[in-house]
Amino acid sequence: MLVAVFVLLGFYSAHGSPTLATVRPARCLVNGTYYNAGESFQIDPCSPCFCGDNGKPICAITDCFFTPCVNPVRDPTKCCPTCPDGPNCRVGNVTISAGKDHVIDNQVCSCAQGFAGGNQALCRPNGCMHNGKQYPVGAFKPSACEHCQCDHTGRVNCAIQDCFYSPCVDAVHKPDVCCPVCPNGNNCYVGKKIIPAGKDYDDGHQICRCQEGIHFGHGGQQAICRVTLITTATAVLP
Repeated sequence: MLVAVFVLLGFYSAHGSPTLATVRPARCLVNGTYYNAGESFQIDPCSPCFCGDNGKPICAITDCFFTPCVNPVRDPTKCCPTCPDGPNCRVGNVTISAGKDHVIDNQVCSCAQGFAGGNQALCRPNGCMHNGKQYPVGAFKPSACEHCQCDHTGRVNCAIQDCFYSPCVDAVHKPDVCCPVCPNGNNCYVGKKIIPAGKDYDDGHQICRCQEGIHFGHGGQQAICRVTLITTATAVLP
């Protein structure tokens, strides 16, 4: 049995006698260096490798995709470039940090989501356009009756004040006030004469009073009047 084993594991010498074979595990030779089977090594920072059982190296290549900044630094000991100032992008020759809005030349600029290094920032007007005019972010009044809000996306939301009616017939408009004002207080008409509200007006023939809850333009500007009855006493002669 021992002879048979030697025959299987050995080979015959030139003189016909069996010689024991020396079995060596496979090794990888890379750049003048030997690596044992299963041993890990790197031929450069981006190529991790290990030695295969057949004596051939098996390597993977690291893909850095893109660098999220416009001023990357390359370290010879590392595979991918690094960003010492964090992710950023450019507006012309100005470098701005990602994740924040930056006001530049009356524009709001920011780095795009998922941007590649070297990309230009996205910019929009600093504020909102409304009826052909530029307004800053925040509340503004384009007119006396409008209350508007400009948000950070450049969108405008407005509410318009409703004046309902004027409780007088001699209302005046002021440029900085939304609704007409009554400089002489609440009043109404008796014919063409203006009388104050809340009081009776007696012209000798009728007594008139302004209606409660006057609605200008719907007939409510005229007072309500009642005729004064004149009684005549009859003299009885003796």
